[in-house]
Amino acid sequence: MWDKIVGIFVKIFRWLFGGRSDAGERVSDRHKDTGAEKEPALPVTNRYRKIDWERNSPQYRKRKSVLSYQEREFYRLLRRLQGRDNHILSMVRMADVVWLPKETEDRKFHNNILCKHFDYVICDKYRFGPVLVIELDDPSHKWEHRWQIDEFKDKVCGMAGLPILRVEVQSKYDQAETGRKIAQSLGKGNVEGK
Repeated sequence: MWDKIVGIFVKIFRWLFGGRSDAGERVSDRHKDTGAEKEPALPVTNRYRKIDWERNSPQYRKRKSVLSYQEREFYRLLRRLQGRDNHILSMVRMADVVWLPKETEDRKFHNNILCKHFDYVICDKYRFGPVLVIELDDPSHKWEHRWQIDEFKDKVCGMAGLPILRVEVQSKYDQAETGRKIAQSLGKGNVEGK
């Protein structure tokens, strides 16, 4: 009896998802006959078609900069210090730098948290592999909810074996001191800024 029930479910599943049209012909066979394109690999969604772009569209605006003034100044300093040795990326999603195995418990919860970003990621010159994360900490990092996020980022980087360097926002940075901290975080010893 169970074999019949399973067989019925398999037939229903194939009918619903197996690519048969109402007439019973295989969709892939129909495409061969008409010369039409293959079905998309992923299901088509209408999520983005819900926006009425002509009558009631959201008013998107281009930002003047993706970085604040302090972030731009620090980026320029990093660029001088790194030269052509490494690549410097800014505002990088954590999920683009670290990943979780599929069997991780509460993976969905962790993936939601990984929607946070790192301020700067220094990547090696050839493979763009992350070698150092730099977080620029402004006064808002003294608030308790920011402590929790900072602690989470520190733990994630520690588990991933990725060094993280925290730098306080300053009106002017000491290039030699910042270069020394970066070199120390990268494990290169005491190297003066270029």
